[in-house]
Amino acid sequence: MEQQMSLFNQTGVNINDIRTEKQKSRSIAYDCGEKIGNSRKDMAALKRAFEEIQSKNSLANLELYSPTLAAEMVNKKNMFHSFSLEKEKGNGVHPGVAKAKQLLIQRIDSDPDDTIAARETFLNAANYVKEAFNDIYTFNELLSLINLVYDHLLNERKKPEFYHRQIKQLQNELMQLESTDDKKKKLLSDLSNFEKTLVAIKTSKSLQLSILGKKFYNFFMKRSSQETTMKKIAAIESWDELIKKKQGRLIATRKKAWSRILPERPDRKGGAQSVIERPEDLISFFKFRGVEFGHYVDDHKGNEHLLRSSEAMMDLAEILGIEYQATSLNGTLGIGYGSRGSGNALAHYEPVAKVINMTKEKGCLGVFAHEYFHALDNYIFDKSHNFQNGKIGFASEPDTLGSHIDPLVQIIFYELIDTIKSGRSTAYIQNKNTSNSKGKASSIVKSIYLKHSGELFECMDEFIQTENKKMEDSIKFFSYYNYADEKNKKKLKVRKEKNINSFAQALAWLHEAETGIRIEYIPYPSNYSTYFSTALKMDSKQKKFASNVELTARAFEAYIQDTLTSNGRRSDYLVAGTRDPIAYPMDEERLKINKKFDTLISYLKNCDIIN
Repeated sequence: MEQQMSLFNQTGVNINDIRTEKQKSRSIAYDCGEKIGNSRKDMAALKRAFEEIQSKNSLANLELYSPTLAAEMVNKKNMFHSFSLEKEKGNGVHPGVAKAKQLLIQRIDSDPDDTIAARETFLNAANYVKEAFNDIYTFNELLSLINLVYDHLLNERKKPEFYHRQIKQLQNELMQLESTDDKKKKLLSDLSNFEKTLVAIKTSKSLQLSILGKKFYNFFMKRSSQETTMKKIAAIESWDELIKKKQGRLIATRKKAWSRILPERPDRKGGAQSVIERPEDLISFFKFRGVEFGHYVDDHKGNEHLLRSSEAMMDLAEILGIEYQATSLNGTLGIGYGSRGSGNALAHYEPVAKVINMTKEKGCLGVFAHEYFHALDNYIFDKSHNFQNGKIGFASEPDTLGSHIDPLVQIIFYELIDTIKSGRSTAYIQNKNTSNSKGKASSIVKSIYLKHSGELFECMDEFIQTENKKMEDSIKFFSYYNYADEKNKKKLKVRKEKNINSFAQALAWLHEAETGIRIEYIPYPSNYSTYFSTALKMDSKQKKFASNVELTARAFEAYIQDTLTSNGRRSDYLVAGTRDPIAYPMDEERLKINKKFDTLISYLKNCDIIN
């Protein structure tokens, strides 16, 4: 690391001072480097501008500013957000026709492929459908539109080269004819038809309505698909049966399900001494592309963040065995202090802007490692797509990784996720029996209950093993007759889960009838790790708590804190409070996950993804 320290002392580095008017008098808490942009306010303005005029030009401006934002805006939800049955009713559209429009919109793919060309084509096609819908009020007009779209989709498949050859041949034949007999009239008529067809093909290919998806395409091209929908809407005669009044309901204020256990102050033990004094130093030393401060972050607080965060970054680099500059992810990462967002979050990572924001007050405590992994996770995804993607993604969702990265990285992420989620733990099914529930314990339930002397876990274990065996036997049977496709496997799994839930409810009822004791949750053996099972239980209270992205980020925190501890070090700004079983892996599960992180970090360094 001494080499890195000497690099820091080099002079002649030109770093932009881009402080705002309110930062003019400050000596520390001011913006510098590249303007990070993509703040929530900036993006909200861009979104509003695009929603007002959804044109190719406005999309081009959006792509230039942020492909990620363009991908977020060009999708079915945003393109058809103004459609509603209520508006259709107000415009005097027949209720059956309005329902047909709604069903057609539902058939459109959620979003296009993640390329600039695909987004532009999707935008063009969606605008065509929206404009066409504006002129459709009756069934006759709907049928005319169906025939028109059918022609467009059919023309898309035609090859214009054939028609060019036919036109040229007819023109040659006409040039050789001198008479004005019926043959010439026939040739002229054929020539006109071919020319009209060629124009129609050109128009249809420019529209490319097929980009709206297979289900949309099948409605117009497959008679069976069209007839099913038409029968459904033909029976609709009044708006009353189509629009059902929604009963208003109070939405309870949701309390935060979990809060971090944090120290009172960010202590540190071990590690190199930081020499960061100004925001420019973060850029010259760590190679961050930009640094920004919120207008409410004064010099005193700004200095605290600069010192503490630079220490955390140095600690992170040292224990991972990477260069200090690698923490900026090849210069793609920006950092903010109290400059972005609001609410109770200690910090957050913004994948659109590629920036980690540390909250002014609470961001000093134990969260940098978590947000750093989000940034690394997103960076690996972007790299796998050669940084040409617009959609936001993370390597912790390995199925989404692109081809521009070593395939072994994807395999290691698969293994990491499997290690995080797999194990043997106790899970629970909620008891949904009410006081009005009738006795429904079958002889099988009673037999298993008596066999295990009322021990619910053992009862559930036996029944689940029986259901698993039944599903395996069914899959073997289907495989013999070549029916074991994913659709049938999914049906078998759904049926198994339904049977297990029904057995659990009957078991809970029987147990209450026998003992007079009501249990709210029925325990059963799970193939999930305790870490994952706990996260799933929390997920109903705290959104995405059990997602791959959050599971890996919290596990990375635990890995970093354990690595620090094993080296006799402490770095509370970087990470703290990971000995909480509600949110973090523990004991043997934690050790196994840590080993997988060792493998991952080692390979990422070997591949020069981080170095």
